[in-house]
Amino acid sequence: MSLATIEEAVAAVMAVAPAPTAESAPAERAMGRTLAADLQARADHPGADVSAMDGYACRAADTAGATSRRPKRLKVVGEAAAGALATGTLRSGEAVTISTGAPLPQGSDAIAVLEDTRRDGEDVVLSRPATPKHIRRKGEDLLRGQAYLLAGEELDPFRLAAVAALGHAELEVVRRPRVAVLVTGPELVPPNAPTRSNPLFDSNGPLLLALLRRFGAEPSVRSGVGDREEEMEAAWTAASDADLIVTTGGASIGRHDAVRRVLEAEGRLVFGGVSVRPGGPAMLAAWRDKMVLALPGNPVAAALLATVLLSAWCHAALGRRGRPPFLRDYGAVATTPVGGIREKTCLWLANAATDEQGRVAASVVRPQGPARIEALLRANAVIVMPPGQGVAAGAAVRLVALPVTGSRGL
Repeated sequence: MSLATIEEAVAAVMAVAPAPTAESAPAERAMGRTLAADLQARADHPGADVSAMDGYACRAADTAGATSRRPKRLKVVGEAAAGALATGTLRSGEAVTISTGAPLPQGSDAIAVLEDTRRDGEDVVLSRPATPKHIRRKGEDLLRGQAYLLAGEELDPFRLAAVAALGHAELEVVRRPRVAVLVTGPELVPPNAPTRSNPLFDSNGPLLLALLRRFGAEPSVRSGVGDREEEMEAAWTAASDADLIVTTGGASIGRHDAVRRVLEAEGRLVFGGVSVRPGGPAMLAAWRDKMVLALPGNPVAAALLATVLLSAWCHAALGRRGRPPFLRDYGAVATTPVGGIREKTCLWLANAATDEQGRVAASVVRPQGPARIEALLRANAVIVMPPGQGVAAGAAVRLVALPVTGSRGL
């Protein structure tokens, strides 16, 4: 089987993602969830014509031409407060004290802001004309029955504020897809294990756990899975409730790479490798009734391929709107030379920032390699260099943000 391009691999993992299913969730716990249905306003907002300022509701015609030298005088006949219903009808020559958000009394059509007035007993004296521009009209923000949030949108703090304004406390959200992460290699030990000579701590488990949570999935992780075929198959069988099984390690062509042997012998390969560096051994296959995405064991390669492929799978499984993160085109200018390989797409860890001209400038992190975890600490983006290309400093490059602090966001 020929190698898949990175774009073909993205399309393939999206194609095998399960169809989104809905479940109910309280809005207060819906941060980061994905809407499963359009959300409509349950009422007009505001529900009536209301004042946008503290001041006095009156008739504009009664205040025309008011100046500090020739003020207009109106009789104050009442008060309108936010949350109260408007009562009575305002007559010519009258005004009502009004608070921000209070409904306008019938007969008024303008607001005199507090700063342009002074009280004189039962009267208010205006030094400027009242104006309708300080009135918020009924439904000018939200109209009852109109959808303002759409299925497939990820809920962030601003959208959750809109959810509340639309009048919803319970939401239909997409069920989080379940992903079982199996980290192969009996030599791996958890970070809290007693130290010994040359310990090899598992970083891929925590990496994928965090990435999948960021992408909206519900992950579980099992580390130290044995590299014999029967151990591998037993671990996969135990992950029966997962929508996707993700492995790290064992996907190359070495004699201990059981993942590749099992998938090639018993699975149905979607792709058996990707023409990308790092991360070429990545595989996607159907094994029995499960989809298995096999990632490389080297931490940087696993991080980059997971950022590209798992984010795309989660994007499809959650039914999110728009293009998956890897296919969004963030342009940047390279501040260092960027190399390429004739047959493969290169994914270069980079550090990107906005320069003095307002451009996004990106420099390749050096040194870096498939296993150099320290390089991840200095990167917030990836430069994607197509096959057979390389550019000098100052050239335009394609940039993909990493899901880390200081990135431009996925």
